[in-house]
Amino acid sequence: MRLMGSFVKLRKQADSLLRGFVEESDAWRDLASSSPDIFRNIKKYCLADGKRLRPVLFMASYQAYKGEPMPASLGIVPVALELLHGFVLIHDDLVDRAEQRRNKPSLQRQLNSLFGRRLGHSTGEDIALVSGDLLYALAMRIFLQAPVGPELQLAGMARLTDTALLTGRGELLEMLATAKNLDSLDEESLFEIYDFKTSHYSFCCPMILGALFSERSGRTEEALLTRIGLAAGRAFQIADDVDDILSSANKSSSDLVERRRTLLLLWTRERVKLREKRMIDKCLAMDEPLNSEMSSLMKDLICTSGALDYARARSLACKKEALSLLPKLHVSRQGREKLEDIIDCVLSID
Repeated sequence: MRLMGSFVKLRKQADSLLRGFVEESDAWRDLASSSPDIFRNIKKYCLADGKRLRPVLFMASYQAYKGEPMPASLGIVPVALELLHGFVLIHDDLVDRAEQRRNKPSLQRQLNSLFGRRLGHSTGEDIALVSGDLLYALAMRIFLQAPVGPELQLAGMARLTDTALLTGRGELLEMLATAKNLDSLDEESLFEIYDFKTSHYSFCCPMILGALFSERSGRTEEALLTRIGLAAGRAFQIADDVDDILSSANKSSSDLVERRRTLLLLWTRERVKLREKRMIDKCLAMDEPLNSEMSSLMKDLICTSGALDYARARSLACKKEALSLLPKLHVSRQGREKLEDIIDCVLSID
């Protein structure tokens, strides 16, 4: 079966590259010498099972444009993208006060266990924050080691740093949105947050970097890849919001606990009765994170309002939009089919 084959193969390659870097590179060993215990936990965090979406899209895009697999000499680029993703996840977990990541303890929780919640005057959260910063700096450093010409290197770094700014802006906008009444938000403003915090860094950037480093794309192709990435990122984020609700059968939804504004919440409030609207507004106006009882009530409203079906339909529409644009890329048929397989696989939603 062709579907999933391309994704699984490239994910295994990304895993191998990442493991090789954290186990064998001088750069990692040098940092780890500062505290073997801390970096043992950071290494475990980075190597935990994941989609490796950004490295996969980089390698697939490069191959689609170049017409041949990514050379081993460029392997440092997908590693840098995955280390940047680790940085983002660590900071997300800190902001969300998350206890778990990828079905395992979050880094701050691991470090609190390691040091008995305190190392001098520092907590596991403090050490996790610095650890994330180290991953960001390390990613930028090794990205600059990619064996490409200076002009290409400058263009790649500009893309990477611009994307980092967009992602940070998206995270900030999401935080600010939690202080707003839902009446002041609509789908367009919500999708702007999704674009900034998810689409650019998870889809647009890795595909554009792959095309850029192939040296066979131009501004027109980058604009088209951006359109594909924005549509795919919206589909991905909406699917993630749905999964957060459905996977929280025996626990509170993290989106609801943190009162994160989502398409599900927006749709639900627009369609429930006045009494239920007031209950939603009251929950969202609370100073503290929602307790399990309030979170459960909100979840029930979402599940009975038709919001899940609407979100699935919107996610599917965004996915179809992304896939419909792929034939316009100036790549080989085989390269396009590989990108189609990967996007179709990643954006599948039950």
